[in-house]
Amino acid sequence: MPMTPLPRTVSTLAFVSGLLGLAACTGPAPALSPTSTPPVFENEEEALAVVTEVYQQFLDISNTILHEGGVNPERIDVIASADVAAIEYEAYSRMRDGGYSSRGDITLSGVQVREFYNSPDSVGVVARAFACEIIGSVEILDANGQPQPQSDRLPAIGFEISLGVDPASSGRFLITSKDAEEGASSCA
Repeated sequence: MPMTPLPRTVSTLAFVSGLLGLAACTGPAPALSPTSTPPVFENEEEALAVVTEVYQQFLDISNTILHEGGVNPERIDVIASADVAAIEYEAYSRMRDGGYSSRGDITLSGVQVREFYNSPDSVGVVARAFACEIIGSVEILDANGQPQPQSDRLPAIGFEISLGVDPASSGRFLITSKDAEEGASSCA
């Protein structure tokens, strides 16, 4: 089955789902209004550690929801902004409605901090980073548990993500945007 070109912005789950013709796009980063002073990144290493940890948590929750066929999608809310969660919900819904699930995990590689801030920028972002999602071991299964063909898919895709502070809890970080990177084949 030939792959159609990826749009500039897609969610991870939509990309995996897109292997079966399921795709979604993310919108602009939401404007956050922290209620108190957020944690401060003192250096790039600290920012990298937090970005990596939060993005890994996002993927762990996403993998669980995908394995379970898209049920209980609200679990992603603890780590994603409302805008990012809404896009992920759409992908989960398509998985659930189609009777699909996944086997294997999306893994994280090559995280690079591009910018980090001592306080949130005008839209609440505290860091921007690039990371590769390795999807080579992920299989999409139909309702009978049979793997679906996934010819011509890339083994990985790169995303630019933004990390912000949860407006409801200044000590917690959220993925506030997640956009497929142009030339994402740099992950391969």
